Amino acid sequence: MKAPFPRSLNTPLGRKLRLAALIFALLFTASAVTQYLFIRARTHQTAQAEFQAWTEELRREINYTTNWNLKKFRQADWTAPGCYLFTTNGLVLDIEGFVPGVVDRVTLPEGVTYGTPTNITSDIGETWRILAKKLRGGVAILGTPQPTVPSDTDALLQENASQFGSSIEEAAKIRARDINRNLDYAVVDDSGLLHSAIGGIPLRTPPPRGRSASDPTFHLLSGGKNYAVFCPPVLDAASNVVGSLAVPREATLERQTLRSAVRFNTLLALVSWLAVATLTAAYLVRSEGGRRAHLLTLAEALQKQESDTLEFKSSVRWDYNLRKVNRDLEEVIVKTVVAFLNTSGGLLVIGVDDDKTIQGLHPDYDSLSKKSRDGLQLHLQQIISQKIGVDRYQSNTAVEFHELQGKDVCLVRVKPAPRPVILKDQNAPALYVRAGGATRTLNVEEAIRYVQDHWGTYV
Repeated sequence: MKAPFPRSLNTPLGRKLRLAALIFALLFTASAVTQYLFIRARTHQTAQAEFQAWTEELRREINYTTNWNLKKFRQADWTAPGCYLFTTNGLVLDIEGFVPGVVDRVTLPEGVTYGTPTNITSDIGETWRILAKKLRGGVAILGTPQPTVPSDTDALLQENASQFGSSIEEAAKIRARDINRNLDYAVVDDSGLLHSAIGGIPLRTPPPRGRSASDPTFHLLSGGKNYAVFCPPVLDAASNVVGSLAVPREATLERQTLRSAVRFNTLLALVSWLAVATLTAAYLVRSEGGRRAHLLTLAEALQKQESDTLEFKSSVRWDYNLRKVNRDLEEVIVKTVVAFLNTSGGLLVIGVDDDKTIQGLHPDYDSLSKKSRDGLQLHLQQIISQKIGVDRYQSNTAVEFHELQGKDVCLVRVKPAPRPVILKDQNAPALYVRAGGATRTLNVEEAIRYVQDHWGTYV
């Protein structure tokens, strides 16, 4: 039976390979996390720098002193991609670059009547000429601030109101270029959700807030695009908060780049950890295979063929061919045990031929002074411990007997040795190992290399 994984996985070289793979996986994972954090931090810093620049520009254009003067601000040409301006109590002063979802539910100005232009005055004293058109599912509100109203304002409001159709769905499709540039508008459904808006129709809404005072930003998914929305305060000359801004910035590309980096690094990290898991599993399976081999039951052993960890011997010392005691067979027993010690451990079954014929142990019993299981066990202990030492024999081997088909069978269970076990073969030191289901001796060069690979040391 061939081992399912290379023996080298159990050697010091294999341990170094597993350790190297583990270190690589840890380093790569740490590198991937660091790279992700670096990219995210740099993206955040870049976005914050843009937000700060846009905020300073917008604050200069607002130029709040003791009251709001929005005419200059609304006519200014600033570089921010969009801007929402609110008072502290939630009055909408201006919306440019509308992004659905930036604001929560809105409420309509007080005093608005449907179908008829009406003058209303906002909380900051700004007078508006307003026309509200009732729609299925909501309302479209058009207006323009006084005193910049042209003489034909009402006709202009009525004409442009017709562009919004009859339903909230039609009205939501209207864009700024479809409406006269002197008019502002807002489309609100019956639940108060703002579907579109341009300019300063005096709606009310809770001003959006960032995640914290130190990071006045929140993220928004709108229309399949990612946005970062910066919400700084608007200050007067004495640094008192008089309002707030919401500056949306599309962050879809940055999010996609970040997600791509995360996916790529995660994939490589998983591959590296998969390599670690594969090597570890191979080692564990190999180790478990060796451990399991010397724990096989007799029934399990008889179902298997001889291998690096399993050997069948018909007797300890009785030669069935010569019909007499043959001490050379004892040497074979010892060499097999030593080979198991020097390799991965194993199970030696005595009393069973290679073809699984049950020979039993009675001829061996009869050759001993104490003709019993105890006598044979004592004899095995003597011939093996003389070669490997009593301590090694007691700690690495176990002998047990079973009866099968009315005959005794002996199992010698051998655990792998923590250091090389050298025997003298014809008065010369020799290293025995298991290879290809047989016991073989290594020459000097092979022995040195094997000991280095298997135990990580020199003979």
